[in-house]
Parts: sequence; structure tokens; C-alpha cells
Amino acid sequence: MNIPAQIPPAQTPAGQTPAVQTPAQIPAVQAPAQQVQVLVNHSRTPQALLRIFSLNANSFSRNFRRLNDKKYITGRSLLQTKIKEEGRLLNITNRYVISESTNRIWKGFTWTERNVFTTFANDIRTSITN
Repeated sequence: MNIPAQIPPAQTPAGQTPAVQTPAQIPAVQAPAQQVQVLVNHSRTPQALLRIFSLNANSFSRNFRRLNDKKYITGRSLLQTKIKEEGRLLNITNRYVISESTNRIWKGFTWTERNVFTTFANDIRTSITN
């Protein structure tokens, strides 16, 4: 996964690797920009990437069952759904934070990574009855 240039790496003392913050370590009154950075950093961990790229067609089909929602099923919307799930693990539910994190992560994906979500979105749209 390519890391976009506009997102600086986490600030850590020399020689130490940044640790992912657990929900207990995240202050309740954290600024949205800090929450975005925490969520983006968290989503780059191997465990989070595994959860993000494990896509289940049945769960998404149930969520988008109504025909009106069919046109809103895009690769980015599926990614945003997965980022919402990751945000819930960190007790982050702010819509702005979720949206901004999704934008940064989507921009950091390669075309191949984006195509995983886009192809999956096409499959879900075709599986919903017309």
C-alpha cells in the first residue's frame, strides 16, 4: 500500500516504532484532526488491513438491499463502511473523521487496491435483484 505524501508518519522518539493506540489510550476530547490521524494510522496495521480487505458479499447485500441504494454502491462507499467498522473499534463515530479518514486512505491506495473494492461493488450491484 502506498503511503500518501500529505500524511506524515507518527511522531516517535528515535529508534522506536509507533504503537497503535487502543481505545483506552485515546483521549475523549481529542481534536478531529488527531482522530483522523489515529484512524488512518490504525487502518495501516496488518490486522486492520486484513479486516478491511476481508469482504463478505452477503453482509453488504443485506445493507444495500433496497433498490434505491443500488446506485450508491461504489468501491469508495464499501471502503467507508469498513473504515466505520474500524472506527467503532477505536470508539470513533464522528462522521467528519470517518469521511476524512476514508478520503486519505482511498487516495493512498494503488489502483489494484482500489479495483478490489470497485469490482466487489460491481458484484454486489449485480447480485441485488432488479
